[in-house]
Amino acid sequence: MSINPPAPAGRFVLPPAASGPGADAPHHRRLPLHGFMAAVYRSQDARALVHTAEQSMARVQAHLARMHALAVEASNSDVAGPARARAQQEINLRVADIDRIARTTVVAGHSLLDGALHRQEGLLDALAGQAGGAALACLPNLRAQSLSALRYAVQSWGLDAAVAAPLPAASGLTLAVGDQPPVALETLPAAASGGERLAQLCRAINDQTARTGVAAFVLPERRRSGVEGALQLQLLSCRVNADGWAQRVSLGGVVQAMGRPLLHAQRQDHSAGPAPGWVVHMACGLHSISLDDPARAWVGQLQLEQAAAQLRCARARFAAGSLLGRLGAGASGERQA
Repeated sequence: MSINPPAPAGRFVLPPAASGPGADAPHHRRLPLHGFMAAVYRSQDARALVHTAEQSMARVQAHLARMHALAVEASNSDVAGPARARAQQEINLRVADIDRIARTTVVAGHSLLDGALHRQEGLLDALAGQAGGAALACLPNLRAQSLSALRYAVQSWGLDAAVAAPLPAASGLTLAVGDQPPVALETLPAAASGGERLAQLCRAINDQTARTGVAAFVLPERRRSGVEGALQLQLLSCRVNADGWAQRVSLGGVVQAMGRPLLHAQRQDHSAGPAPGWVVHMACGLHSISLDDPARAWVGQLQLEQAAAQLRCARARFAAGSLLGRLGAGASGERQA
């Protein structure tokens, strides 16, 4: 099964000069910076550079879209283990191809999409204002390890699900994040047990994830393995402030809906910022995406959304810079004429 989008028709590499020193140099040899600058200055070469970079970015965008679809599907708890393994394998292959695209998108021997241009001191400043030069500063670093650095917060609530006490219908449940107004959760119907009520609460929270940025997952409670049938409601939040702390999440009416004897908060590090009980984690780079369970798949979904937004923004800036470069080259040509 091929996972790669169609490859570009060819990689643009500026040939050596027709005569003089370096005329017999192999075509793949990296040109010195002044040669690269000359290539970017010429409008025809600038168009080739823009076309090569845009094709590569479009292919990476296609990879991110497919990976996001896989992560969304894997965030469903009904997905079986073999299906998760196949999806993870495809994710890994696509991440490897993104790295390959970043490494092999080359013009005149210079890599465009692996951050190499930005590491060459003074190059982008020297190219600013030249045909295609303004666009180069907008080229993103598309190495998978550089795409997406996501902070998210986790808190767990435990339930002794072995207590099979029936629970009445519950209404008036709310979820508030930070200083935002509380969001009303749907009324929970009567439940035959604490485990059924936990599943109801999980669905009610996830129905509002698009508004709140908080997702809920029901998992085995490994920390209290001595309690048979123990479960946990794991809450994940992408609402992290500029200082890196989790914003406070308040669940109104949940303790009453679950029954006080059944619900307890997991013990966490309460010294980590202004939202006690929440632990902030960092997921760096696309290599860290895991579909092993629904909660990790949801985090991967957030990572891919962030990476896709970064790339869309970079492509828009690159297109604007390329247009300005072409206009500048046209005006220069008219003046010379």
